[in-house]
Amino acid sequence: MGRTSDAKDRLIEVGSRLIHTRGYNAVGVQEICEEAGVNKGSFYHFFPSKKELVLTIIERHEGFMTQQVQEIFSLDLSIHQKFEAFFQSIFGMACEIKETCG
Repeated sequence: MGRTSDAKDRLIEVGSRLIHTRGYNAVGVQEICEEAGVNKGSFYHFFPSKKELVLTIIERHEGFMTQQVQEIFSLDLSIHQKFEAFFQSIFGMACEIKETCG
């Protein structure tokens, strides 16, 4: 993975964590950049605004959820077992969120 892509991924990871734990209005672009080890100019190269960063984070989460659903429903299981696996997956994610947010 190239340096540019790595910087963007770090911004997304750090932004996601900070905004998730403290809220959108409590986190600034400068703080995200400092924690990600990326200069502010690079942030604006990848994202025109903090709002665009959040939209990218949401799109990544949506892609992850879609992939999980597709994997679960492609398994050779009964429909009941597929739904059970799906809800276990959702429950697991909810537990992770609760752990992160408190």
